[in-house]
Amino acid sequence: MIEPVTISDQPPEHPVLDYAGLVAEGIRQLERLSDGRWTDFNAHDPGITILEAACYALTDLGYRIFHDIPDLLAEGGSDPAASLFGPASALMGWAVTPADLRKIALDVPGVKNAWIGEVADTGVPLCHDAGTRELEIREPPADPVTAPTVAPVALAGLHRVSIEKSDQEDVDGSALLRDVARHLHAHRNLGEDFHEIHVLQSLPITISASVEIAVAANADDVLLEIYQRLGAAISPTLPTRCSMVRPWRAGKSIWTR
Repeated sequence: MIEPVTISDQPPEHPVLDYAGLVAEGIRQLERLSDGRWTDFNAHDPGITILEAACYALTDLGYRIFHDIPDLLAEGGSDPAASLFGPASALMGWAVTPADLRKIALDVPGVKNAWIGEVADTGVPLCHDAGTRELEIREPPADPVTAPTVAPVALAGLHRVSIEKSDQEDVDGSALLRDVARHLHAHRNLGEDFHEIHVLQSLPITISASVEIAVAANADDVLLEIYQRLGAAISPTLPTRCSMVRPWRAGKSIWTR
């Protein structure tokens, strides 16, 4: 006699596999964290939609984790390692520091150099009232005694980006600005934004010098080298170092900066 296959009506063996339980727990946490300000927990609410998507991702990940290792590697067929992520995919990091964002800006064709700094003053006055728990767009009172619960708020995570255009490529400044902004916004982290992105204008300078050269020296070659060294000292080009990375799964060669 063949034993019928049925779906158990018992709770899942682990909470991560209980989608309905995760959603219910998420709503309970939202009620606690919102302090009664969030009252609409129906399915049409965008916040609940995000919560449901996050819970589904957790249950899907939990379902995969509970599989045996041979089952997880079976997708690769005769080559089980093909089911795993290679170094080029698994070890790639997202932009974390301003230096990482600077490297992304430098990868845009037409960019010679880039500087990224924090913005301390955005020009938007913000203050928080601890008594009413409200954030307002206004200047805090000049006398803190009159409103002891009101304090100014400084926005964090805003960057100012300065771009130096390459003199080796004929790139329009407006087009370069759009390309840099598109690349940076595609890699920025949650809670970060770019307050200002601008392309630096060239500033002409004059150097007056009298140079005495050797009798056997070529004047044109000496003058060219003087120009090159002055240019490298006034507006240096960032050195680049390329290394070959060979992902063992993809079998490709990737040049990294």
